[in-house]
Amino acid sequence: MNLYVLTQGAKIGIKEGEFYIQNPEGKILSTYPQKLVENLFIFGNVFLTTQAINFCLKNKIRVLFLSSKGDYIGSLISIDQERVFLKYKQWQIFKQEEKRIFLTRIILKEKFKNQRGLIYSFCKNQNKIDLYDTFKQQSEKLLKQIDFVSSIETLRGLEGSYSSCYFSIFPEIILNKKFRFFGRNHYPPKDEINSILSFGYTLLVNFITGFIVANSLDPYVGFFHENKYKRENLSLDIMEEFRPNIDQIILKLINLKMIDIEDFEKKDDLVLIKKEALHKIFNLFQKEIVNNFKLINRIESRLGQIIKYLNENEKD
Repeated sequence: MNLYVLTQGAKIGIKEGEFYIQNPEGKILSTYPQKLVENLFIFGNVFLTTQAINFCLKNKIRVLFLSSKGDYIGSLISIDQERVFLKYKQWQIFKQEEKRIFLTRIILKEKFKNQRGLIYSFCKNQNKIDLYDTFKQQSEKLLKQIDFVSSIETLRGLEGSYSSCYFSIFPEIILNKKFRFFGRNHYPPKDEINSILSFGYTLLVNFITGFIVANSLDPYVGFFHENKYKRENLSLDIMEEFRPNIDQIILKLINLKMIDIEDFEKKDDLVLIKKEALHKIFNLFQKEIVNNFKLINRIESRLGQIIKYLNENEKD
């Protein structure tokens, strides 16, 4: 099992065969049999006793350190030959384009389904179901092509076309008309919505990286995105199907006027988010991503599927 500790100021120790979590006042909040714990996720200001550190190292329990907002910081991991071999399988199999195409199709199908679900939900709530029907008709043409694509480059192009179709709906479901959106762009972000989308995706990539490390995979070696130096390419791959979770957060922030146009400032060609607004984004990200164990289970399930695929295809 994975053990997640988010209580700020808490202490994690080990005694009589159990991990215990103690709050700053010294009260034991919970205990867990040490034999059941495989990974320990520590968020923010949490103290880990020396005895617990030694036990984790001796028993190959991975300790992942993340900020209180979910950014992956680093790990405490003992040397394990099995983990090295899993990375070796990853490096070898991700060189084979047919294997990369197989995994990419799975990720993109889930992403497209989640994007469609988000559009449907917002259109239904705003009595714009005709808008959803138009989007569905356009997007289905692209979706039908995914099983017939024979190269990663073509899949990237298909994903780009689907995303363009998806983001073309955004101006219609943004209720706060102070915000204007003319399409997705990356760096530098040309408007407030692109700025906040990019920031949200960055938070999600860092969060997912922690789970990739916990599962003994290399976050820098991916199968869909081009493997660029010093970029968490596998984290970006896994993130694709979960992007709509960030989109939903951004739409909530804007439509419910939790942030406003005055929360941004322009500097040269950049649109920057002011400090006060960053805290609002952090808080909602923590609530709906970091504390969302249903989402965490989906991330871990996807990684488990990839690991299974690596193990089944190592002799090919």
